[in-house]
Amino acid sequence: MKTTSRCARTVVALGMVAVAATVFATAASDTATERGRLQQLYNDGNYNDAYEGYRRLALDPADDARLVGEDLQMALACLGQLSRYNEADALREAVVEIHADNWRLLQAAARSYMVEGTHHGVIVAGRFERVDHRGAGQWADATQRDRARALAL
Repeated sequence: MKTTSRCARTVVALGMVAVAATVFATAASDTATERGRLQQLYNDGNYNDAYEGYRRLALDPADDARLVGEDLQMALACLGQLSRYNEADALREAVVEIHADNWRLLQAAARSYMVEGTHHGVIVAGRFERVDHRGAGQWADATQRDRARALAL
């Protein structure tokens, strides 16, 4: 009787593991399919749609720790193509806050401060914005500010 009970529990446990593995594999393949679709949107020049998708992935706390940095980089690339540089800092910091314990993401965010994007903007009403205003505000260089933030990350 005890052997039958143990066998039944073992079979149930193995069944539960199999179901969990199937659900995990399906979710992983769905995310891979989504990344492929977003890359195609980017390649086709649909930068706003690609941005929305990459932004959603990067801000998801359950995003793959190895790929969230690439999602952030692609979202920032989309913003660059759309000339929406003023949104980059807020996105970058929101993703860093969500994935603060992921060193790969922190490295990607630091690299984006140092290498990618623009290092200038204007100060309007005491606030720095990474945009090219014509006549409005005071021009400012953010290279050293970006370097300091990258080193902090």
